[in-house]
Amino acid sequence: MKPTPDRQELTLCAFCPDLCLARCPVSLASGDLTLSPWAKQSLLWRHLQGEPWGGADGRSTRPLFMCLGCLACQELCRHRVDVPSSLFAGRDLAHREAPELRPRSPRASGAADRLRLLAPGHRWAEDTEALLLVEGLPLDAGGEAWLREVFEALDVLGDEVVGVNADAVLETGWRSWEAGDLPGAEAAARRLHARLGRYRRVLAVSPEAASFVRRGWPAWGLNRPEVLPLTDHLAAAADRLTPLRRAPRTAWHDPCHLARHLGAAEAPRRLLAALLGDRLVELPRNRRDAVCCGGGGGMEVTAPELCAAMAAELLTLFEETGARRLATGCPRCQRTLEAAAPGKVISLYRLIAEARP
Repeated sequence: MKPTPDRQELTLCAFCPDLCLARCPVSLASGDLTLSPWAKQSLLWRHLQGEPWGGADGRSTRPLFMCLGCLACQELCRHRVDVPSSLFAGRDLAHREAPELRPRSPRASGAADRLRLLAPGHRWAEDTEALLLVEGLPLDAGGEAWLREVFEALDVLGDEVVGVNADAVLETGWRSWEAGDLPGAEAAARRLHARLGRYRRVLAVSPEAASFVRRGWPAWGLNRPEVLPLTDHLAAAADRLTPLRRAPRTAWHDPCHLARHLGAAEAPRRLLAALLGDRLVELPRNRRDAVCCGGGGGMEVTAPELCAAMAAELLTLFEETGARRLATGCPRCQRTLEAAAPGKVISLYRLIAEARP
C-alpha cells in the first residue's frame, strides 16, 4: 500500500491486454468493462498524464470507488500489481482536488464507554496482556451480537490473556484509507501505533485491521507490530473444543483480507475441523481463490446493488455444496451475506460459542 498512486504499476496496467478482467468481481457482476481493473487503473494513469477527470467523453472519478480491495485481480497478473493500493490512493488524490467531497474519518464518539458496558468484567483490563481491537464492529445491535460471540468463544477456549480497554476502540486507519481519506488514515494509524507498545500481543476481530497494519503502515514509516487476526490466536487452542455433534453441514467462506491479504486460511479451518469434522464443507472456490462477498472497499455505500449481486454469486456456490449454513470470520462479510440470505449465515465465533460444555 502506498500513499500516492504508483506510476510504474499504473503504466504496466495501462498497456496490459487486460488479463485480470476474468477475475474482477465488480466488472463481472456489472458487465461494465469500464469497471475492470485495467480501465480503472488506466483512468488514473491518464489523469496523472494531465487529462482532467471529466474528460471529453464524460469520464469521472466514480470508477476509482468501484474497487473491493479483494486482490482477486492479482491471480492472473504477471506483475503482481497492487491495484487497490493505487486506486485507493487515487481516491485521496480526487478528494485533494475536490476537498468538499472528502469524507470525514469514521470515528465514533463514546465508543470506549459503550465497549465497557458490553465487555464482561473479566475482559476489561488496563494492563491486559493481549489487546483485542474491535475496529469494524459498530457497537450497536449488530456489532454487539458479534462482540458477545467473540467473548463467549474466548471463554469456551479457556483464554485468560485477551482483554479490552479504551485502546481497543482505536482504529488502524483502514476504513479511512478505503474511503480515500489518507490524512485521516495516517492520523488514526499514528494514534494506535503510539499505544501498542504497552501490549505483548494485539489481536484484531476484523481481518481488514490486521491486514492494514501489515501492508499499510510501512507507507508512513511506522514499524509493523504483530497485529494478528483473532482466528490465529484461537486456533492454537483448537484441541480444547468439544465437537458439535448435531451441527448441520456448514460451508466456510474465506474473507479476502484473511486468505488473500494475510495468507491466514488454515487457522479457521483448524477450529472448524475440531467443531464439525466431516460436516465442514469447502466452497468450489476457496482460500486465495475465494469469491469476494462484495462488501469491501466501501462499495456497500457506493454501489449497494452491485454488492448484492456479488453476494448472490457467492451464495450460488454455497447452494451447490448442499450445506445448510455458511460460516465466515469477518463482520463485514457476514453483514453483506446475511442481507442476501437471512438465517443462513453464521459467524465462526458463534459456532465456537455453541461448543460450550
